[in-house]
Amino acid sequence: MKKVEIVDRWENFPVENEAYTIGRDSESGRWFFAWGPDWPRKLTRFGDGVPEDGWYVPANLEEPLAHSGIEWFDTEEEALRAREGAIRCFDTVSNRNLVPGMDVDAVIYTTENRGDRATLTLRIPRAGTLYLTVDPEGIFLQGNLDHAYLYSLGERYVCGPAHTIYEDVAAALAEAVEESGFPLPGELKWELSDYGIRWVGDFVGGIDRESVSLDLENPLWEVVTTKEAAQEWGVADATIRQYILEGKFRPDEVRKSGGTWLIKRGALWRVFGVPKR
Repeated sequence: MKKVEIVDRWENFPVENEAYTIGRDSESGRWFFAWGPDWPRKLTRFGDGVPEDGWYVPANLEEPLAHSGIEWFDTEEEALRAREGAIRCFDTVSNRNLVPGMDVDAVIYTTENRGDRATLTLRIPRAGTLYLTVDPEGIFLQGNLDHAYLYSLGERYVCGPAHTIYEDVAAALAEAVEESGFPLPGELKWELSDYGIRWVGDFVGGIDRESVSLDLENPLWEVVTTKEAAQEWGVADATIRQYILEGKFRPDEVRKSGGTWLIKRGALWRVFGVPKR
């Protein structure tokens, strides 16, 4: 066991009744990041030693939510960076239900723009992958999820019915959309259904063990004014109007309402590609 010096400790943040601690071994000079509700607090109260290497989960914990762990580093900067990374992981999925404990895995997302198609891929360790696509044909959400594993997480870590774990999946998707600036024409909001979540507001569909889907609820989202299009696609309003007059859009893609041109969003994707904002 090592004798350690506590350098920085976060109490009750980001998780109530847990400590996120940065410390240093006085003999070797190595640094560590320790977290959890159990021994990081005990360590600061009694000056206990900590394991030489690797991760540590106390054997006396009865609550399944009570995860503790430690990781060693050569420098203070590396230890601080690990703590910041853990907080980002925590923020990505509420209560860390999708990624129990602080492992090297975390919920990650990638985005890809190809011509008139944009795709966001969300990967949840062990639980599977969601694919959100927007193109001239519309909005598509597909998933390859291990629902049995998700339910097992729900049974262990969620305060409520196991299927409420899908709220964490929805929250992770919504955060990825917002953080990446993904060009989704609307805001992701949801509520619990009998077996998962259903989208509300701008979208319909949902995520549960039977299906994964997302579609526009309000047809007004399917059309935009030339001014709105100019802001989203980074093209001058006058240029869009000129394209309309030149017949770059099909007759069923544009119409005039009270002196204002309305253009189908899919047509703008087809002509200008992925929105710039």
